[in-house]
Amino acid sequence: MKKIVLCIAITLLFSVTMAQKNYNIKFSKEDFTFEKMENGYIIKSKEGKFYFKADTTMPALPHMNINILIPENSDIQNVKYNTSKSLLFDDIDIANNPQAHKISERYNYTNKGSDFSGKRYPDNNLKFVSVNKIQNFYVASFTVCPFIYHNKELSLINSIDFSFNIITNRSRKDDVKRYDAINLVGDLVLNPDELIALYPDIPIYKPVPEDIEYLIITSKDLIDEFKPLKGWKIKKGIRTEIISVEDIYANYPGSTNQLKIKNCLYYYYKDRGLKWVLLGGDSNIIPVQYCYYERHLLEGGIEKIIKYTLPTDMFYTCFDNTFNWNADGDELIAEPDDNIDLSPEIFISRAPVRTSKHVKTFIDKTINYEKYNVSYNYINTMLLAGKILYSYNSGKNNISDCHERSEKMYNEYIKPNWSGRKTKFYDTGTDFAQGANYDFTKENLQKELNKGYHFVHIYTHGGKQSYEMEYKGPSYNENDAAELNNKSKSIVITAACLTNAFDDAEPSMSEAMLRNPNGGCVLYWGSSRYGWTIPSMEFSSQFFYNVFRNHTTNDQHKFANITTKSKLDFVGSSDSFNPYRWLQFAQNAIGDPELSIYTDTPKEFSNATVNRSGGTITVNTGGISGCDIAVTSIDYGKTYFKVYRNISTATFNNSIFNNLNFNFHITITKHNYKPFEYPKDIYIQNQTFSRDQYISAPNIYVGRSVTSLKPVGDVIINNNVKVTFAPGNKIKFDEGFIVRKNGSFKVEK
Repeated sequence: MKKIVLCIAITLLFSVTMAQKNYNIKFSKEDFTFEKMENGYIIKSKEGKFYFKADTTMPALPHMNINILIPENSDIQNVKYNTSKSLLFDDIDIANNPQAHKISERYNYTNKGSDFSGKRYPDNNLKFVSVNKIQNFYVASFTVCPFIYHNKELSLINSIDFSFNIITNRSRKDDVKRYDAINLVGDLVLNPDELIALYPDIPIYKPVPEDIEYLIITSKDLIDEFKPLKGWKIKKGIRTEIISVEDIYANYPGSTNQLKIKNCLYYYYKDRGLKWVLLGGDSNIIPVQYCYYERHLLEGGIEKIIKYTLPTDMFYTCFDNTFNWNADGDELIAEPDDNIDLSPEIFISRAPVRTSKHVKTFIDKTINYEKYNVSYNYINTMLLAGKILYSYNSGKNNISDCHERSEKMYNEYIKPNWSGRKTKFYDTGTDFAQGANYDFTKENLQKELNKGYHFVHIYTHGGKQSYEMEYKGPSYNENDAAELNNKSKSIVITAACLTNAFDDAEPSMSEAMLRNPNGGCVLYWGSSRYGWTIPSMEFSSQFFYNVFRNHTTNDQHKFANITTKSKLDFVGSSDSFNPYRWLQFAQNAIGDPELSIYTDTPKEFSNATVNRSGGTITVNTGGISGCDIAVTSIDYGKTYFKVYRNISTATFNNSIFNNLNFNFHITITKHNYKPFEYPKDIYIQNQTFSRDQYISAPNIYVGRSVTSLKPVGDVIINNNVKVTFAPGNKIKFDEGFIVRKNGSFKVEK
């Protein structure tokens, strides 16, 4: 597909600017295949960017979404287009749009009784959907159909030229930071080359002490348990704070607890630079927002409406349009008429934990993954697994639909950008010595998962606590997941139904895998309700595409950035009750939102150097560019915090460095590199702790005589102060370590 971008007219009218924009899109017959079905032909895309509309009374013509970046504070009007077309078939029957169905139901193209004669389909080949904001980048969304069907004639749109007027209010400016959405938006829109011209004054992010990039929300009872994660984020140069839901409920407005949380996040986003949010608790700790959904079915020619509620954490991240997602004020949240925003401003995920043990397991997995504490190279491994959903393709060696679609996903979205080792494990074909005779059973799936594949995609029927196995044998269940012992933890992506129902099962499959201290997964992305045969695979495909595509910044490889981008690709097709809208709500991210996903075996900063001279510290990565370098004091960065991004060397100046007893961390990070940490040893001497602290280092020495130097002063923990030491290897206490009445300390292993 090729695009041409032209701008031809600008007119000034008081404080309002009107501009006309012209664009062009081209299509080729080679982009599609034509498959004969029982009730007519289906047009399938080779690119995977197209989808069918939900209206089953219409012919099955593929549509796609396009997004155009427009100026800040703008809207569009007067959309026009013209096409050039060529006739493909002069007498062809096109099947009806397939009825939206769950993975457990057969994909039905054979709705009878529709008469397509005498009318042109679609009524418009290009339709404007909405203008959405992503951190105040304004994006206009359209749907496009590259075909015309009229009286059994099928024509291809070879080229479509379209234009629209942009109405911009120049007198209004929004000062919310936009620094972290530049690449996200650039990946999403048709005209990334216009970004700098349309947004010439994008502010450069300059953090201030009050900023918080990463916010952990949990209960008061679990705040201390999350401090190791807070400490690690701060060491990397990410200002992090923990807040309890009890404090949010007491201090933020809102008619529901969900709205109080959303108002809290909006404050942190607008006034304190918030980017990442971890919901640190299961649904009994951090409530979910349930969103309304209708499913329309045709049974015997009669429409039947089934009503659902879907849990979505995305509600907390979308601040534009109707803030409470309930424009009409009824009891139904997020109806199509509620004018909701599906373009998040911040990146969110959930750790569905309930106990201290759950929290420790989650944090250990997260940090160990990031530090690459595994025994062998597993990063370049992937398992694609599953079984028949409802049909075999007799034209392709009788392989199952799972086998066919999973391989299509791999060939189109993964293989072009990744050179790792894929292993297939389908009911109709495997890469194991037994071939298709190596059955997709719970025993064999357990055996394979215990090998510790980095990426795992599972495409089968699912339940809240199960994956369905071959031959209707015993399901793989939450107890099996809890018994996994893979030392190298997986990233699990699934198109199965219900396995991420963290709000409705205890534990759900996703929770059992995440909470398992000996194995399981470090990240999980799947539906909290039903999966949908084709759309769910499209969401999976976009996830892998966004993981492996060539990114320009470190943030673009991070988990919640990837899941958010994968959803944004389908915003244009989510404006009505259809499977794409369902998955916008129900596809929830489980794990650490800021965790950078390795896409190759990580390298080391083997030539990095740190020089300390008086009040100056100079850090050099050894010639490696695009790094983040942070220097932070051991008291959560309260005494000193400084980070430089996208550099290869940095100099830090402060008189505090003249104090040889001043303890600090230096951390270098970059995607596909193991973090560099300095120093390896922390000596704590001549220090009084007057507030709770969490101290982490490979080796920690505490007391006035823990060095060969002369004693330099006692270490005192004051009354009612709690200090936690988390050494990677060892800790030594010597004389001069004093804990006053009601003070306490803990050594964490």
